[in-house]
Amino acid sequence: MGAARSGTTSLYEYLGSVPGVYISPIKEPHYFAPSISENNRIAKFVTHDKNQYLSLYKDVKNQPAIGEASASYLWDVGSHKAIHEVVPDARIIIILRDPIQRAFSHYLMSIRQRQETLPFYDAMEKDYKRSDKGYFVSHLYVDLGLYSEQVRRYLDTFGPDHVKILIFEEFIKDTQVAVNDVLGFLGLEPYVPSNIRAVYDPYLNPTTRTTMISRLSKIAFGSRTATRARHILKSARGTTRKKDNRVDKLLEATYKSAAPEDGSIYLQKIYQADVAKLKSILGRSSVPWPNFMD
Repeated sequence: MGAARSGTTSLYEYLGSVPGVYISPIKEPHYFAPSISENNRIAKFVTHDKNQYLSLYKDVKNQPAIGEASASYLWDVGSHKAIHEVVPDARIIIILRDPIQRAFSHYLMSIRQRQETLPFYDAMEKDYKRSDKGYFVSHLYVDLGLYSEQVRRYLDTFGPDHVKILIFEEFIKDTQVAVNDVLGFLGLEPYVPSNIRAVYDPYLNPTTRTTMISRLSKIAFGSRTATRARHILKSARGTTRKKDNRVDKLLEATYKSAAPEDGSIYLQKIYQADVAKLKSILGRSSVPWPNFMD
């Protein structure tokens, strides 16, 4: 599990390629998230039916490590108890990302999926102040990044020996080391997944980058960036049908840069105390999150 937009899909895919590991073919069944309704219109799949959930594991053979990767379990206040009641010796893997960058990535995904039209700061403030919050009810842009109590619940329930905390920024810096660390935690030997160089569920689907870049840029960063985006994309289309490096560089500069300043300042004020609590819980003096360096 882990915070949404924090590398859970990539880790899910890597572990699914490791002998001795069986991962549910549906990444997020949300079975142990009692607050999520099966009747919501947003989730791809939700089940609270025991037989239906167990059917996801009908192909398990002798794999010693079996699991799934519902990101909702970290946020849902009832998930840790629901898991512990059924699998008290479960090994929990949690990935955490700079909460501001996590929120920004979440925001960009919402724009891409046409679920968001507000500028970044306005979207953060409006969603955070909603009274009717919930997974697949509101975006939870801000709430999903308040990690300290989320992590504490699992550490208190399962014990530190049964909870592995990964930091996204360290995970992507040396993915193989992180994967082997997880495999060791699961009692498995080191292994190099064949798909270790693949990146799953990135900021923007390459098939939609031409049609979405101007819209994303204008909403998130203003019209000047959008105008530049259109100009470069038009030039790229006119010169070649093949992948153009200028497009990729623009995407990297536009979508993978820091969150817009006004929204970043707003979120930093909200997260500052929580990140300090998290570092104390993890026993770390620092985390590689620039907005929260001591």
